[in-house]
Amino acid sequence: MSEKETIRQPLPPADNAPAPVLSNDTKPSGAEALFLNDFNIDRLFQGIERGDYIFLYYIQMCLDQAPDSDQVYLSDLADAMHLNVTELSKAIERLQDKGYVLWKTDAALGKTYVIFTSKTIELMADEKKRITKCYEAIVQEIGMGELAGVVITLKKIREIINRTNAEIE
Repeated sequence: MSEKETIRQPLPPADNAPAPVLSNDTKPSGAEALFLNDFNIDRLFQGIERGDYIFLYYIQMCLDQAPDSDQVYLSDLADAMHLNVTELSKAIERLQDKGYVLWKTDAALGKTYVIFTSKTIELMADEKKRITKCYEAIVQEIGMGELAGVVITLKKIREIINRTNAEIE
């Protein structure tokens, strides 16, 4: 194989992600190619950024645990996410600025809570549909056995990343 044939070509970006700008002399390093192209799970998300989806997912999980309610108290969400309320408040403020949640105060209890906007309910359904369709295609094309092996490998990679990040800090 020639050197040109062995160089990885970057994957095309998702609709909402800019493509890396590379000159003819610049190619992504192995590390960059791995984390920007090969394991860039953000490409799956189209209507909501992955980080926002994670917070919205936890809100939905808390709502599912209290089916008679359409609101989640920040203290309950903080417990579910293992965050302190101060850290969580910054994320909720960002979600509110994007129009995903409304942040209100229960005057009687002196506690704050969030509720989904109608926009969020629709976007979450679309993202869940996309995630499910992608997962089903993966299972169909590579099978559960190979997928299980990939998941084990990804867990090992996550542990290495966490360990390396801890060493750097």
